[in-house]
Amino acid sequence: MIRSLSTAVTGLGSHQDKMDVVGNNIANVNTTGFKSDDARFQDLISQTIGGATAPLEDRGGVNPNQVGMGTRIAATMTDHTQGSIETTGRGNDLAIEGEGFFALHDGEEYYHTRDGSFDLDSNREMVNSDGLKVMGWMEEDVDTTEDLEPIRIPLGESMEARASQNMDFSGNLNADAEEVTDPVFSIDPDFDSEDDSRYAFEGDYYVYDSLGRRHDIAYGFYRDGEGEYGNVWNFDVVEVIYDEGGEEVEELEEISTGTLEFDSNGQLVLPEDVGEGDPDTETSIDPIELEVDDAEDLEVDLGFGDVTQLSEDSEVIVDDHDGFSAGELIDFDIEETGAIRGTYSNGMREVLGYAAMSYFPNAEGLSKEGGNLFAETANSGEARIGLPGEGGRGVIQDSSLEMSNADLADEFTELVTSSRGFQANTRVISSSDEILTEVINMQR
Repeated sequence: MIRSLSTAVTGLGSHQDKMDVVGNNIANVNTTGFKSDDARFQDLISQTIGGATAPLEDRGGVNPNQVGMGTRIAATMTDHTQGSIETTGRGNDLAIEGEGFFALHDGEEYYHTRDGSFDLDSNREMVNSDGLKVMGWMEEDVDTTEDLEPIRIPLGESMEARASQNMDFSGNLNADAEEVTDPVFSIDPDFDSEDDSRYAFEGDYYVYDSLGRRHDIAYGFYRDGEGEYGNVWNFDVVEVIYDEGGEEVEELEEISTGTLEFDSNGQLVLPEDVGEGDPDTETSIDPIELEVDDAEDLEVDLGFGDVTQLSEDSEVIVDDHDGFSAGELIDFDIEETGAIRGTYSNGMREVLGYAAMSYFPNAEGLSKEGGNLFAETANSGEARIGLPGEGGRGVIQDSSLEMSNADLADEFTELVTSSRGFQANTRVISSSDEILTEVINMQR
């Protein structure tokens, strides 16, 4: 029997395998996070009919005389290039921009995926469509050396109230403001604009006690002459007490007062900034002290380090405040760094934990396990677990999904070449059959 028959058979099998690979790529052209494959061919061993000889003095060398024995699929290479990212508007959908995988766990084994279409189960744990748990670290101060745990989003759970302890101000006090003596808040029920002077600037805010109750406050600044370093300003803070209807101001109770002194550059001079031999500063800042029924009395430290005195309009706001009322977790989002940040009904936002991301030295060595999952193999290297954006890992895009990276134009081109290669090998078999038929007919 002639060798071309068996050689063509290897070609048929190899091109059939390649068509299977191409067909799988086309079938998954809309599969989230799918990575296309490419079948690579390799020739089989060649039969040596005549060996090679070296050149002699009076005769040249002879090349080896070999006949190939066919082909086979040497490898199926997975293309891990980035697929296009599409916005879904769904908060549980996550995409990875760059290298890396989400780490999933089925209770026994770890798997890795680029498919970030996740949901929350009845335990508020983040899972994929097959129930595998998305892993991370559920702590604000993350330590990536600790064991992974399922990501749990405790929607509906309460946040305890926190009493106010610190309040920082920022802004400017107008250096051209007129001096005022004994000003009165404009919200004072006894305020008469004809008889009383207003503060150069007034603002309002609030503080919380340990039970989460809000106490409205007002603060005001007025200029009070020159000091050793520059202009001196006084400030007052009062609790605003409303009537039973909560509409009319019934009383203003002073809860803090103090003095601020600015240097010739309009910067606040604090006592610790005064050098040896320099005159003392007038700056003296008393904390807010507020007596509270059924709760601990409030003492709130005030900071004015970001307040200046320049020739601009006066405007001073509360830049930072650490107190809040009780609330419930109503929403969350996942940032580029993997930080899971929860939003509470009281307006607070806190980090609940971090999503983990895996990275492999040789991603092409991963094994496809179905369900858009990859598994670690001996040639992929061990998973390097860490935070997104670090150690070669990409970043997370929320409300988005990574689409398949299969290119239909390329796949149809491969389909045509595979089909023609298969067809050509069938012609070889047909031609070989005709030769055998002629040989058999020679006996007649």
